[in-house]
Amino acid sequence: MAQGESISGNKVEKEIIKFLDNKLLIDLKDCRLKQLIFHMFGLNISQNLKISCKKYKKKSTSYKGNPKPDIQITLNKIKKNISIKSGKGNSLHEEPLKTFLNFLENFDNSNKYLDIIENHLKKAINIRNTDVSIFFDKNKIKIIKRVLNGIYPGEEVVDFYYAVLSIKDQNTEVTSDVIQNGFFANKNEIENFMINNTPNAKGQSGTCDVGTLRYQSYNRNKYPKPQFKWPNPYKDIKKIRNKND
Repeated sequence: MAQGESISGNKVEKEIIKFLDNKLLIDLKDCRLKQLIFHMFGLNISQNLKISCKKYKKKSTSYKGNPKPDIQITLNKIKKNISIKSGKGNSLHEEPLKTFLNFLENFDNSNKYLDIIENHLKKAINIRNTDVSIFFDKNKIKIIKRVLNGIYPGEEVVDFYYAVLSIKDQNTEVTSDVIQNGFFANKNEIENFMINNTPNAKGQSGTCDVGTLRYQSYNRNKYPKPQFKWPNPYKDIKKIRNKND
């Protein structure tokens, strides 16, 4: 994850927690962030209940990296895990080279692609125009499910995704409006959209499209680590919400 992306994402999380935590539902300003609460907990939920919104804490220290959820919202003793996306080009999944190659070995005819994939993770090659793109597309359902669910046992999954525009260089008033009026979708809606669509813009030669995701080598081949990015979560989730509402 780029430094700017990380800083912006942390600020968005803090502002969402500030807006929701320890507040009565009835006292929240009408906005799409409030609508998210109703989608998660039901339209008939009592508005006199107090919301708890905290930074999600990963369940295990046995692995490096961040868990899939960013925050956890609790209402009426029911907990929901939220992944927050801000701006463009969000990193959605990274994992060690070995576990990724072991995963791919289970696919039909994988042997002819594994050497190319491993080579691409170590040095810059034009992977987009190889048969790896076809291989990934053929197996995109399993790959996308892995990206969304993660690979570490014991970790909780994401229930909803919430995406906002970039808040870089925005003043306080604009930032508050941006954060309160993002777009949201549940995990199943996200999965179906990712499987059945492709990115709007063509990626660079060192990347492959996997549904709406973009596969690349982490940090431009400086480390042998696969990475999946989400080019434009805000636009994608907006499409889902406009279609389903």
